[in-house]
Amino acid sequence: MNKNLGARELWQGFAPLLLLVAISCASYFVLNFLFSLFGNRVEWLEGWLEERGAQLRIFASFFSFLVLPATILAIRGRGVFQDKKTNWLFPFIFYLLVFLLAGGFYFVNPDFYYGFQQDLSPSAIFWLVFLAIRVFSVDYFTKRVVQGELEPVIGPYGAQAFQLVAWMVGHVYEVVWLVPLWGYAGGIIFLLVTGVASGYIYSKGGSVQAFMVFHWLMNVGIAILVSL
Repeated sequence: MNKNLGARELWQGFAPLLLLVAISCASYFVLNFLFSLFGNRVEWLEGWLEERGAQLRIFASFFSFLVLPATILAIRGRGVFQDKKTNWLFPFIFYLLVFLLAGGFYFVNPDFYYGFQQDLSPSAIFWLVFLAIRVFSVDYFTKRVVQGELEPVIGPYGAQAFQLVAWMVGHVYEVVWLVPLWGYAGGIIFLLVTGVASGYIYSKGGSVQAFMVFHWLMNVGIAILVSL
């Protein structure tokens, strides 16, 4: 980070990211609006959309917060991934610890994990695919897009702070979901700690691909644990 950056230089550094965030958010809301619009106008489609509303929202998230920003970054010559961030070990350790914590509570409150239970059926494979594209978009957007694009502008710690904001916004649903397990305060603290830790690891060279893969495998591991 150049400490002598003036307001104009800072704006020039922030503007591309702000535009990208605006495009991604607009895409997400437009896709969800179109899903609801066509569902309300086509009788057979309405029931289909109601049954698959959650999956369609996940698809909208995947396209808007991974496919679209990755395409824009590639067009701008920024690179889909950051080549210097190649460490897979620490992201693995991070999600292993999260798995041990979150998975361990299954033995305290097994009813909470009902939604993770799966069997070896086509619907389970479908669930695993949509689970993957959901967690991929969260890790990619918070780390590669927000944190990765801001590090050269405001330095690693400032970029981590903005990443944490994006992380918390992307996990608003999880705060509510975690209430039966840890309460509002516990859920917020858990997400704050994981957001800070993952942002720090990424700033030290953690691979965003590793975060994406191990985040998915952590959730798959919990599904296997509670389905045994």
